[in-house]
Amino acid sequence: MKTSAKLVLVLLTISASYINAQLREFVIKELPKEEKTQVIARQTDEAIVTIHTIVKGLSFTSNTGGIVEQRGSDAEGKYLLFVKPEKQFITVKALGFKEENIRLTSIEPRGNYQFTLQEKIPEMEKGTGKLSIITNPSSADVSIDGIPAGKSPYNSPQITVGSKLIGLSLLGYRDTTLVISVEKDKNISRVINMLPQFDVVKYNYGITSIVPLGGLIGRTALEYTEKSVIIRYDLNGAPDEDYEVSLVMKSKTDSKIKHTPKFVSGDIGEGKFYGRDRQIVWNFDQEFGSGGLDNDDLFIEITAEEVGISNWWYFGGGTSLAGILVVVLWDKIFPPDDSPPVIHQPPPRPTGL
Repeated sequence: MKTSAKLVLVLLTISASYINAQLREFVIKELPKEEKTQVIARQTDEAIVTIHTIVKGLSFTSNTGGIVEQRGSDAEGKYLLFVKPEKQFITVKALGFKEENIRLTSIEPRGNYQFTLQEKIPEMEKGTGKLSIITNPSSADVSIDGIPAGKSPYNSPQITVGSKLIGLSLLGYRDTTLVISVEKDKNISRVINMLPQFDVVKYNYGITSIVPLGGLIGRTALEYTEKSVIIRYDLNGAPDEDYEVSLVMKSKTDSKIKHTPKFVSGDIGEGKFYGRDRQIVWNFDQEFGSGGLDNDDLFIEITAEEVGISNWWYFGGGTSLAGILVVVLWDKIFPPDDSPPVIHQPPPRPTGL
């Protein structure tokens, strides 16, 4: 019996070793520091870990539970992990791959850390291919895996096989990143239309922070797109309840400034807004016109209240009205006596003694 158990254990060990040997591997590289740029303005101390990849079906866990939120998808070729600013390692998993760790040994609040992730190329499949990149307009700065590679149009007659993170930048246009897979002995060509960038110098939002009021609003974040402000928030409460969410813009230095946004859409007004990552889009350009505002000390107050409940009724108005009703009913049941008060005199002294 003992011999059979040992044989089964040996077979299981061999089987596990064989399966492990068949698993593919990740290659993870951190981008140079000059490539780290803040992509989202958040009002928390969370850092952002950006992973550029074409590998499908990735999942991420932290040994400290430090991943607060995850965005991105296979379709985007990019994942954003919002993590607590603490020492930790992120475990990356995918079906058919060995687990791999991203070690974050030194992480700063609101820092941005970018990585590329690709499949490790077996020795027998290693080689080179050709890569050409054309941009409209041309003369964009091209970088490959964070290393400057010249200007577009870019042509490389010999580039190593594997996934490459391509960075494109051109004055007046949005920075563009994409992942391209280079295959052995193949010519890979891409044409990228650069998107115009709004002038951040001339266009001023002036909004530097967001302040949640009351206990219903959880985490908040601000994002800036072309002439719009995106307000993200978490709303605590009950899934079946209706809530009224409102915004007010104020100034840190001028108490007279108090503006209620008009050109807003998304999770604002009345509705069932319970949950995480609710979104309000404020069309700043439509509200204030070209150029934005001259202020640089503005902030947004966001408030959420349950529809149909008023604090005045429960704590002020309700009590006062109840008191009035009691007085009225008491007077109806026990009408006041308007007759003069009766003064009882002492009994007369006895006579005839």
